[in-house]
Amino acid sequence: MKLKTALTWVAALVVGMSLGQAQASSLLVDDFKSLSTPPGSGNQWSQTGAPVWGTTREFNKSGGSFSQTGAPAGTMKFTATSGTNQLSANYDGNTTTGNTFISPTFDLVNPPLPSQFLNVSGNFLTTATTTVQASIWTQSGAGFTQNTYTLTGGPNWGANYRFTLADFIPTPNLVAVGRVRVTFNNLGLGESFVDRIQFAVPEPSTFALAGLAVVGLVIARRKKK
Repeated sequence: MKLKTALTWVAALVVGMSLGQAQASSLLVDDFKSLSTPPGSGNQWSQTGAPVWGTTREFNKSGGSFSQTGAPAGTMKFTATSGTNQLSANYDGNTTTGNTFISPTFDLVNPPLPSQFLNVSGNFLTTATTTVQASIWTQSGAGFTQNTYTLTGGPNWGANYRFTLADFIPTPNLVAVGRVRVTFNNLGLGESFVDRIQFAVPEPSTFALAGLAVVGLVIARRKKK
């Protein structure tokens, strides 16, 4: 009877945590919707009033070109034309380069989720020398501190690049974020698509697996007795 009770409680915990996470929304940086028409030439592409973090997109590129022709809805297409290409997506509330930052809003009623990752999803052509760098600036006193982390090679989480916030030094405080930038270097030649940049909490499946592990421990302990 005790085993059944334990399993019931664990099952309820797994379901509750999974549903809670499934219903929670992530802190979106950019979902690449409502893109303005990219320029035919030039290395910078800016868009104000966009439905993104900071309401402004700012792209810089070299060794390639932008084009939305043939791109799936809600994605941005970058075509690498040389092996030393670079694509940088910057979000700081301003279309000019330099040390510009958004002054963070401290919302004590609806604070940001306790995110553990910065996810960058898309369909990327990569090589062993491809790097994806995430830079997050957080408010520190009267200024801002830059936190940077780089991943090398292909995506490290399925089709996504996943940056664990705890790997940044120091760990970014999401209620004090003033600027976010993601830079792709040396993508494989051809068309790559960026789909979404967002701060995220663990997936419901993570909690479900953790709960199932607990169930296994309960059963193993019961058999041992």
